[in-house]
Amino acid sequence: PTRGKFYVKAEDEKSHALWGNFRQEIRETELSQIDRSLYGAQLRYNSDGFTAFGERRLQLEGFAAEPGTAAAREEFRGTGGSLYFLKNQDITQGSERVRIEVRDKDSGLVLYSQDLVAGIDYDVNALQGRIILNQPLSSTADGSLLVRSGGSLSGNALYLVVGYEYSPGLDKLDDMAVGGRVAWWANDQVRVGFTGSQQEQTGSETQELAGVGLLLRQSEGTWLKMESAQSSGDGLEQLSSFDGGFGFSSSAVGTLSKARAERLEGAFALRDLGADSDGRGNFYIEQRDAGFSAPGRLTNRETQQAGVSLT
Repeated sequence: PTRGKFYVKAEDEKSHALWGNFRQEIRETELSQIDRSLYGAQLRYNSDGFTAFGERRLQLEGFAAEPGTAAAREEFRGTGGSLYFLKNQDITQGSERVRIEVRDKDSGLVLYSQDLVAGIDYDVNALQGRIILNQPLSSTADGSLLVRSGGSLSGNALYLVVGYEYSPGLDKLDDMAVGGRVAWWANDQVRVGFTGSQQEQTGSETQELAGVGLLLRQSEGTWLKMESAQSSGDGLEQLSSFDGGFGFSSSAVGTLSKARAERLEGAFALRDLGADSDGRGNFYIEQRDAGFSAPGRLTNRETQQAGVSLT
């Protein structure tokens, strides 16, 4: 798996170092995600120790690449059909990352996501830029409402999200992309993480994104997560389609100055709080400056969002 003339990979049961084609998916955070398919160097290290919950005590990964391709991210609202047309053609074989997201109908935040597997869940025509799902994708999912509005679609929105690399033309690209993440469990209850990336894009300013996070955990059902992130420069353009790819609207934001975002998220089980009940709940508070640019968090205006649920 290499677009160049050289490929090497050294690995053991838990870690590896390679030069060649690789996927860099860092989605453990909400505000500083990385999602690219690249050609270059990648390092991934996992320590021998485990927490009581089964996570590696220390996880480290980094990458440096001169991709030679351009990145794209496109979102398709479910149409009830199986065929979706990408904006670009001649996409890099095997570079696509396809998933389905259920988004809250009020806030637009992702409630659930499921990665799809090529050849099982979908087929792709890389030359023509087409995605064919094995099952039709409806426009809404059950919103679990006791009362539904008559004469309108009820439930949360379903989206097909596709990230991929493509050849933009005959020009040779020399853009650089570097980044990585480190996450360390101080003990079974406290995790500290840092994520950072710098990506050059032809025709736009270099985009920098960095984030730090802290997770405090009492049990699997009771925890508190805090994140802070900062971006500068133009973010990756994001295209949206509501008709399966016949028409697209563009969302691209960014600012040369630094824009920040903060998020506080928690979950709790009532039994952990001393109640004689199997109930559970969660909440979040998120604030983003105008111009903050990260995958899934393009922000044109200063934004504050908050939510809570209890079952």
